[in-house]
Amino acid sequence: MGFLAFGTFARWAVKTTGRMPAQIGGYLLAAGVPMTIIQPVSGGVLLTAIGVLALRAARHDPAAKPGA
Repeated sequence: MGFLAFGTFARWAVKTTGRMPAQIGGYLLAAGVPMTIIQPVSGGVLLTAIGVLALRAARHDPAAKPGA
């Protein structure tokens, strides 16, 4: 249920502000990294990757022109 809430919040924030909140990536990393360390053959690796992608999306400026 918690990850469903993260996804719903992220979708709402992107629709409202046009940007991914950096907190989402941080929360996903905070959950994924310990999962990966404790049990490497779990979904922790994917959760960590999604967290990194969310942080990267949070840094992206949709208003910036390509090549500028």
